[in-house]
Amino acid sequence: MKNRFCPDCGVDVGEIHNPGCDMETCPECGGQYLGCECRSKLQRLIWTGESRGKLECREFGWYSKMVKGSGWVSCDKNDVGASENLNRLHKDAIWSKDYGRFILQDTDLSKLTKVVKLKHVPVEYQNIDDFSKELIEELEIFVSEYKKKHVTNPQRYKLEYPLISENTWFHVFYRFTLEGEL
Repeated sequence: MKNRFCPDCGVDVGEIHNPGCDMETCPECGGQYLGCECRSKLQRLIWTGESRGKLECREFGWYSKMVKGSGWVSCDKNDVGASENLNRLHKDAIWSKDYGRFILQDTDLSKLTKVVKLKHVPVEYQNIDDFSKELIEELEIFVSEYKKKHVTNPQRYKLEYPLISENTWFHVFYRFTLEGEL
């Protein structure tokens, strides 16, 4: 479930969590920042509207549901009671502190880019010119849609964010390209 505001500390999407928030992700290991022993010197991660790892589970197609007598079992995303399989995520994926997200263990990092997957162009058929064109088109759509939302709700859809993270706008745009929502 996506939340505009962090359910623990109340910050808006794109903002750094308040001290002591139990929803904040450690930028070093991907675990819960509050209980983490890393004490990372990396820049703290922003609230993206979702709990750690849920976006990646959907991207990887990993879902599970509770089955009486069996516990949590893997399932299809359309099964009744299906939710993101965070247990599998922690077993079969690794945290990339360079990208601030979980990645598959066999991911070739030399081929990983900040925009891992765009909605409309299959990566296996994409050359650099097509990628550039698609990215520009997606960015123009995103800016247009975001500005329309700003007109109707300027408090929620801000046109500026503090420079707390080089990825603030990137995260909002990334979610838009994957989910089609602001």
